[in-house]
Amino acid sequence: MRFCSTSLAVLAALLLLPPKAAANTEITNFAASERADDALLRVRADAFGWPTMRPRETADWTLVPAPLGTLPQDICSPPSARHLNLTSSDAVAPCPHELWLTLDLDEAAHTRYTKFTLRLSWVASYPTDFYMDILDPAVAASLLALTPGQVETDAPHPEPEPQTRRKYARIRARDAGVRTPPSAFPFSFFPWFPFASVPSNLTAPEDAQVPFVLTLEPLLLSVLPASLLPFLLLAAVVLGAAGAALPWVQAFIGGLVDEARKEMKEKGE
Repeated sequence: MRFCSTSLAVLAALLLLPPKAAANTEITNFAASERADDALLRVRADAFGWPTMRPRETADWTLVPAPLGTLPQDICSPPSARHLNLTSSDAVAPCPHELWLTLDLDEAAHTRYTKFTLRLSWVASYPTDFYMDILDPAVAASLLALTPGQVETDAPHPEPEPQTRRKYARIRARDAGVRTPPSAFPFSFFPWFPFASVPSNLTAPEDAQVPFVLTLEPLLLSVLPASLLPFLLLAAVVLGAAGAALPWVQAFIGGLVDEARKEMKEKGE
């Protein structure tokens, strides 16, 4: 009996050990309130092929992190300096350390949701810091210093601009420079320990691309990601079934205990 109790205690302690981190995640929640659209920004997004994401979509991307030590505000800054003339044939290529996306939230199927979440996940072995900004059209246009004289369009500039729930995501990456300690002591004596096996160097080369996954989904009740709903429903069903079966289990076990007590009493007499 003592051996059994000790084994259970050891098993519980092992389960409490922190596991290896398989991935890192950055999450940004934002409101999908209507704002004035910006025609010039739409032209810019189309000219440079900004990808578009819609709710309940997941996509894979890669970025080259900015060098270690770069301040967050200096990563691909200022963005307007690279795209001042969208009609010029010698326009500078987009910065390799950032990704711009259009978040299309105007579809009728998604207008009932007022809040959304943009989730970015990447493998923990890549020492990278990610920065996500969700911008309204006017803020993004201001950041890019777009003015009517910088973009040539056939259509007149609409006055006033229509309302839209569309947002723009600016994602930047920077090398975190995480390095491995010189020794794994004392974990080297315990090869089964989660941190016993550590790579010799986690710093990525300067031109190495970091893969990551982006997921855009609505927030149910403004707090719950839609992808968690099936799990919560399953948990509710399991807990409900367990609660319904509990009285029967207690009665069954109680009967066994009463029967055992009766037999022990008879043997004692």
